[in-house]
Amino acid sequence: MDCTEAISMDPTIFKNFYRRAVALKNLGIFEEAEKDLKKCLELTNNQAATALLQEVRGKKNLKIIEMFATERDDYLSSNEKFEEIPIVCEEPSTSSSTSQEIIIEAIKEKAIPKRPMNYGEFATSLVYLQDQPIVLAKYFMEIDPNRYHFLFDDLINDGQASDIFYALSQYLRCFPQNSPEVAERLLKLAEVERFDMLIMFLRPHAKGYISDICKFLSEQDSKLVMETYLKG
Repeated sequence: MDCTEAISMDPTIFKNFYRRAVALKNLGIFEEAEKDLKKCLELTNNQAATALLQEVRGKKNLKIIEMFATERDDYLSSNEKFEEIPIVCEEPSTSSSTSQEIIIEAIKEKAIPKRPMNYGEFATSLVYLQDQPIVLAKYFMEIDPNRYHFLFDDLINDGQASDIFYALSQYLRCFPQNSPEVAERLLKLAEVERFDMLIMFLRPHAKGYISDICKFLSEQDSKLVMETYLKG
């Protein structure tokens, strides 16, 4: 884990212990998650860490199923060449019969998770919705901007921010009428603790997502967002 490396470099930063605890909890390694959360709370009084500690306290790790390697058959280790077997493909039928039609099912849209009570719930939902950016954007849009400080201060990382920016850029392609609300949330998000440092070192692809978002914003909102996120 990246958090483990970060902890080895500086064991006084509480958010690294919290992030690793979230990852361990999601993997079912509750006992180690509890240790990290206790260490986190030794460093700072954090409500999100306290809530997560209550959730994992006393839980046993999920049982790990150990997989063993099997011996390879001799033919897999042989130096003999494989025998080529010709494959004949039949021409597809041109019948218009309904029974022979290929039906392509649309990918089922995931349900929007409940609003997060803490950073851990947000991080879990973000991973769950990562393959459906528009649903992720809807989820983010439902979070009260006034809770951003509580949820994200010192915790949100550049990868998560980039996922949010991409999701919002795709969301506006479908719902351009909601651009004022998107602008409001981006400007509010930029106010969370240490987010200014994250903005300063935004990666090129993340900057591209911000530029895509600004194409849907009003001239005034676009200017504010660009000045906030694309400094220098």
